[in-house]
Amino acid sequence: MKFLQPGRTENQLTAHIMQYLYSVPGMEDVEDVIVSSGPNTWPNWRNFSDRIVKPATSCLWTSLR
Repeated sequence: MKFLQPGRTENQLTAHIMQYLYSVPGMEDVEDVIVSSGPNTWPNWRNFSDRIVKPATSCLWTSLR
């Protein structure tokens, strides 16, 4: 998970995950990718933002296929 580094935004992480998923052979549709960090992880935040991931910050992502 080298892409998960402090200093990147939730938007950048979402873009990286989407690019990876669509590069998988046979992957035709990705319904949703949710990336949230820090205070956005609770209560169950459903959007990603320009929030910068900081060192020692919790980060959560999920994807629906």
